[in-house]
Amino acid sequence: QRSTLNLTNLLCPSQPYTCGDGCECLHMLSIPYNNTVRFVLANFGSESHSIHMHAHSFFVVAVGYGSYDNTNNFVNGTNVSLSCSADETDAPGFSDQLCTTMHWRKGFTPSVKVTTSTLRKDTVVIPSGGYVIIQIVSSSPGFWFVHCHIEPHHMSGMAMVLNIAQELQNPAPSGMTTCGDFSWSLADFYQKLDFDPTKSSQPLTTSSSLYCACITTTTQLGLTIAFSILGFVMLILVPWVSCIVAC
Repeated sequence: QRSTLNLTNLLCPSQPYTCGDGCECLHMLSIPYNNTVRFVLANFGSESHSIHMHAHSFFVVAVGYGSYDNTNNFVNGTNVSLSCSADETDAPGFSDQLCTTMHWRKGFTPSVKVTTSTLRKDTVVIPSGGYVIIQIVSSSPGFWFVHCHIEPHHMSGMAMVLNIAQELQNPAPSGMTTCGDFSWSLADFYQKLDFDPTKSSQPLTTSSSLYCACITTTTQLGLTIAFSILGFVMLILVPWVSCIVAC
């Protein structure tokens, strides 16, 4: 999944960021307080992406779609207003779906304007082969997540952080847990739960801080049959009840 936000690729690895072993990298954009900011969300991939922004709602000021085949209704190319950087397009085997750095094509300037009827959202779908331009006012200090709401895309790195007005953010409370403090091993976790992983059907004691109910295959089969019978009965009864009420 190849998408960009303000020339920053939303998938590891990305330039100018570098990733070490395991490809862990942080995409963060710092923004001053109470500024009007526009983001260009471009999608060179073959799938649409639902991008969600925390703490802010945004105006959707422009949308551009990919090129479509009117015969089979599939996307067959990127929006003509978008282009990829020359260093990528010159690479052997390049295709639009491998693009990580977008630009407007020479001579193109998007038309954007906010009016009283401009759509305001906190999640917007970026069409495959297209783009969306959104606008916010950075009025909420904090570190806020921007990410694809399709879970596998999110987990694969299609996300970034907006650092809004760091100078106005409250300091963390004294003694607050920070990154790296959580050091339980899997064995420690099971011990906290009073749970023996070698006995998968063993119920947790009531003293556990968490409770996990293990449903056996037999129980699942029984529940499936029971709900199937209930659904069949409802299918018969609902029309009769509706008729009685109507009459």
